[in-house]
Amino acid sequence: MSYNSKIYAECFSELGEIYALKRSGVFCLKLPNQFTPYYDLSYCYPFITPNNCNNLIQDLIEETEFQCFYGVLNPWIEFNNSYEFFDRAFRYKFHYFVELDEKNIWDKLHSTHKRKIKSSLKHIKVTIEKPENVAEKWVELYENLIKKHNVKGLTKFSPSILKKFLLVPGSKIYSAYVQGDLSGLAVFYELNSIVYYHLAAYSDKAYQVSASYGLFWEAINNFREKFSILHLGGVSDSGNTDGLKFFKAGWGSNTIPVYFLAKILNRAKFTETVCISKSEHIKDFFPPYRANYLTEQSRNATY
Repeated sequence: MSYNSKIYAECFSELGEIYALKRSGVFCLKLPNQFTPYYDLSYCYPFITPNNCNNLIQDLIEETEFQCFYGVLNPWIEFNNSYEFFDRAFRYKFHYFVELDEKNIWDKLHSTHKRKIKSSLKHIKVTIEKPENVAEKWVELYENLIKKHNVKGLTKFSPSILKKFLLVPGSKIYSAYVQGDLSGLAVFYELNSIVYYHLAAYSDKAYQVSASYGLFWEAINNFREKFSILHLGGVSDSGNTDGLKFFKAGWGSNTIPVYFLAKILNRAKFTETVCISKSEHIKDFFPPYRANYLTEQSRNATY
């Protein structure tokens, strides 16, 4: 289940109405805009996972009520040559992953990762948690992450969304205890033979002992019994993300391209909103009329 389930989509229900594309099994957010009474279909972070991309295309052909659709495609979904259907289809970024069926994963780790894993495991205890036992601590730790890294926009999740993430079927919650205190939590989702790293947050005490390295190493060894791939995700293009990029790349440096897809579903409605919003000049953001809105929304977001 996880990313392709209604339960996961409903984590975002405070942001918009959940709308199902019936053939492809994709759940979207039905989003209003501030300029016209029309709606867009947006993906639920971090990507869409259709059961079949031809079914996704058939769904979108019929959805002429909406202005447009846009989303990031799960990189493990086979898309063949269907990109030409979309008005925008481009490589968004690369995501990192670990091949769990490799016999010698340790040998492929960056030397810094090996050193920090060994050091970290001297100071932490890694445990698998139940959602109801860690919900409040999870919110507290994520608030620390927001402040520490000045998180804005899409991933500045509310406490309500964060708690719902823990309850998604297929979730696995790993914790790191430092001197008996719950100091780090990482959430993973399983889907078929792949396990996806979703989110993690740590206390200052956990950062001091590089708790994330020990936690991930323990999780990797557990996941090897059931899964073939650990998907680590990508890195934001904004802000200082060199540390996160190094962390993800150091587990094996395997990457897979991820694509952004967008389709105008009702050109008359779409064009009207672009004109009223005076966003015709915006070429590097889709849909263009959301560019300034999202920037302002991020600036004014509260946690």
